[in-house]
Amino acid sequence: PLAARFGPLRSLPVTDPVQRRVAMMLASPGQYWMSIADHEMRYRNNERARALYEAALNDPQVLASQAQLGEIYQAMGWIDLRLGDAASAVRHFDRSLQVGGQLPGAVCGLGLAELNRGRAAEADDLFQISARMGYPCSAGEEILR
Repeated sequence: PLAARFGPLRSLPVTDPVQRRVAMMLASPGQYWMSIADHEMRYRNNERARALYEAALNDPQVLASQAQLGEIYQAMGWIDLRLGDAASAVRHFDRSLQVGGQLPGAVCGLGLAELNRGRAAEADDLFQISARMGYPCSAGEEILR
């Protein structure tokens, strides 16, 4: 009855997730670690995410990519903020901006880190820059400590 109403059943090719992960790991270990770290960050597993990002920094392909380095240092800055280490967050966000260019999330994070350190004037300047870049920054749980 369903086939008569909707047509023949079609199945999509299924990719074995283990084979997909192994292929990704062999092609670019750093990309693999970055993807797992991004997942861990979403679930607030900050220490595990930090360790995975640090593992990604051992991959020559990642080290050769300024954009990927910028993303990693930016993510590590956000982890530092979540863990309450504003000084380390400033270092990571600064490094992100040095190697990755003008990443609006890093500018916003740097502003939040400076606000955590009691430097409201610097934070306000960074928030304005971030907003001009199209990334309005709001003080979230990272500074409510």
